This record gives sequence, structure tokens and C-alpha cells, in this order.
Amino acid sequence: MAENILEIRTKVRMAQWQSIIKECKESDMSVTKFCEDRNISWHAYYYWLRKIREYVAQPQPAETEFVQLPPTVEVPALANPGTITIHIGGMSVEVEGNVNKASLKTVLNVLQEM
Repeated sequence: MAENILEIRTKVRMAQWQSIIKECKESDMSVTKFCEDRNISWHAYYYWLRKIREYVAQPQPAETEFVQLPPTVEVPALANPGTITIHIGGMSVEVEGNVNKASLKTVLNVLQEM
């Protein structure tokens, strides 16, 4: 709990100093003159400038974003995929429609070598 209070206080101070630093940059005054006119320590000015730069430079955690995907479309399996007959030279091979492609490739390679 104390950590949250400290974190909140630091963020509030950073926001205040961001405003002060922006005002200084937009003025035509030097940092020393700007700080003198507003009774601000230039040490504090440069401390907060460094802190803000460090905060901006550190990688911020990415927010998790969810994307809705379209529903998957199921393709019904064929009840009877059928058979095909492959003729190579004087040989014939009947292949069921649901045969494993790697197995078919192996069989065809063997037949071509014969």
C-alpha cells in the first residue's frame, strides 16, 4: 500500500514538473533565469528533467489486446473419398482417397525405379 502511495506521488510530481519544464522550454529565458523568477532550484529542475527523460526512455509494458477470430469452418469429410488407379509402365496401383501422402510418394518412387 505504501508503495502505491509513493508511486502515485511520484507520478503527480512528474506531471507537475513536465508542465514546469514545458513552460521553461516555451519561454525565451535560460533555465537559470526561469528558475530564479519562479523561485525554483535549478538542481530540482535538472533532477526532474533527468527523471522524466529516464521514464520516457524505458520500455513501457505492452497492453494485452484480444482480437476476435472468425469462427472456424469445418469441411465435412467425404463419406467415400473414392479410389484412383495409377498406371506406371505395366503396373497398376489402386489408391484410396484418404491415403497418407508420404506413403503414396514412397510407393510411386519405388514404382518409377522399377
